[in-house]
Amino acid sequence: MCTIGEDKVVIEICNASTDECWARKRTVMALASVVPKSDFGYVTRPQKESLMVQAYQRKVLGAP
Repeated sequence: MCTIGEDKVVIEICNASTDECWARKRTVMALASVVPKSDFGYVTRPQKESLMVQAYQRKVLGAP
């Protein structure tokens, strides 16, 4: 479903369709996805620094 004004698509609303769509060569297309914020609510564990980084910090920076 879309709205067309002055030969341009103004807004297009669609779903995850399996319908085939054909476009001519060099046709300019754009797409955007809306993803709920809740999809990014995962928890990650902090990564431990590598032994190489720790050695560098001790030697060069004087870190404990």
